[in-house]
Amino acid sequence: MDVNGKIVTSNINAQVALNKRSGDLCDSYFSKLLETNEQLRFDNLYRQIVDQILEEKDSSIKQKLRFSSPKNEKRIYEILFEILTTRDANFVLTRFSLENKNVELGTQFITHSNQDISQSMTEGFLIQDARGKMIYLNPAFANMIGYSVDELIGHHWTYIVPKEDIKKVAKADKRRTQGIADRYELRILRKDGRKIFVLINGKPLFENNKYIGTQAVCSDITDIKRTELIHGFLHRLYQAIHQTKDMMELYRSIQDELSKILDTTNFIIALYNSDRDELTFPYFKDEKDEIVTAAAGKSFSAYVIKTREALFLNEKGIDDLNKSGKAIMAGTTPKIWMGLPL
Repeated sequence: MDVNGKIVTSNINAQVALNKRSGDLCDSYFSKLLETNEQLRFDNLYRQIVDQILEEKDSSIKQKLRFSSPKNEKRIYEILFEILTTRDANFVLTRFSLENKNVELGTQFITHSNQDISQSMTEGFLIQDARGKMIYLNPAFANMIGYSVDELIGHHWTYIVPKEDIKKVAKADKRRTQGIADRYELRILRKDGRKIFVLINGKPLFENNKYIGTQAVCSDITDIKRTELIHGFLHRLYQAIHQTKDMMELYRSIQDELSKILDTTNFIIALYNSDRDELTFPYFKDEKDEIVTAAAGKSFSAYVIKTREALFLNEKGIDDLNKSGKAIMAGTTPKIWMGLPL
């Protein structure tokens, strides 16, 4: 802090202990972290502390202060104030430790792990407390899901887990409280909304036989998982083609299986009649358009059928193909268009 009590910088242990992000602490006044009835006392006390230290009456001074907490928990820290002199200014180095040992404190977890190693790991590493809040994570994990470290600290793990996988993580947490370490696969939500597959290697943390949290190493297995899903889809599609007698049932099964790999909200199956150069759509699911038959002409579907080549296009690719004259988009232009010849 500077001599006026404004926070200049903080380490991760302080951020975890106070349940604050780095951005929330920097340039804020230390007194604002205290309970209301402690703030005025601190403002008066701090001026005296700074004067005493600067006058070298004391090299350091200890005080006990009560901090505010969103959970209304009783948090009393013992504060050690020390002067830090630089060429340009004087700063007060503030160290604090928790007096009430019954309150869970994230700094305990950081001590249990080698922070230097975790910071340089290429795999994701995170620690959550007994309530499921993320209290430490390395840059690799934050980068993996498109966030900064500060954006995730203090959030519950449900913040990055899709609803359909919440029960899976809750069961894993229960195993941790029982002292069980294991591995399992999970989907995680990136900041941009995409889901990635990760392999979680979870291990419980105990102190004095009391469960205090979980540490986990996370490996991105999205490419491997998608390859497995595609092979599984092709196998199930082969079985469906040879076992299903009802065509509508076959079409539905194709959409259902593909939905495990990508978004199939807008999904059609087109059949080509070469004699009439016409497309029919026995299966058509679309949010914007509704078509039963159409002239094949230079449609994107006809292009895929005639070239017998798969297409996967974003908006620029769609526009480029339109301008080339080889195919013309019919109906509402989508953000992404994919076509596969059967």
